[in-house]
Amino acid sequence: MDTVEKIMNGKKTTVHLLFCIIVLLLFYTGTWFLNMAGFSFGDVPLVFARSVFYLLCIYTGRWLCESWYFKNKLLILLLLIPICCFIILLLWWVTIKYLFGHSFAGFVEVLVNVLPFFMMGIILGILFKLISTGIKKRIHDADAGASQMQSELNLLQSQLSPHFLFNTLNNIYGIAIAHHERVPDLLLKLSDLLRYTVYEAKNPFVPLADELAYINNYIDFEKIRISDRLVLQKDIDNTTNNNLLIAPMLLIVFVENAFKHAK
Repeated sequence: MDTVEKIMNGKKTTVHLLFCIIVLLLFYTGTWFLNMAGFSFGDVPLVFARSVFYLLCIYTGRWLCESWYFKNKLLILLLLIPICCFIILLLWWVTIKYLFGHSFAGFVEVLVNVLPFFMMGIILGILFKLISTGIKKRIHDADAGASQMQSELNLLQSQLSPHFLFNTLNNIYGIAIAHHERVPDLLLKLSDLLRYTVYEAKNPFVPLADELAYINNYIDFEKIRISDRLVLQKDIDNTTNNNLLIAPMLLIVFVENAFKHAK
């Protein structure tokens, strides 16, 4: 379990790193095009700082969504969004004023020009978290449903195979005493039946043609076992279409019971 969690955490880290790199590239590319068009959006260090602060807004939105929205504390979330945005905006103003030396950048000017930009980053972070959580929930539900179906199928197969095997061995034992000449053919047929049960029937679905071949093989086995005492009529439409699939070992129950109760 710890190994699985480490792998998942490693994948999450890779995804977040790729996301940050993409955002940085988008900022650099967009700024370069705008500068080429005659708009001045600052040099490379300023663009890098702006993209880092925008990433901070996005991840702040993710944290707010996870910490408050998922805990049904919507009012607190609505109060924290402008507070967090104001704090990030204040940090940005201090950065460009004292780190980059833009003394002309007044706080009110930064507030008017950058606040919508940072607010959009926080909202994007919330949306990203909602979407990723929804996708993870769908995947988890699908995996849980598939695991439950596989467990039920395995349980059914584990119940069918021993039931068939024990009955067959008992029948062969009885035949070996009175009609030992039938035993070799019975063992060959039993080998074919068990090969299908052990190997083919472990798949979630098998071609209908293989399942019908298994049923016909079982009927042939019963013909050898019962011999001339058997009066049998069967009407099975065989198929060679391998695209028709069926869950294995479902129909054989009815055939087994037909022979069991036909006495």
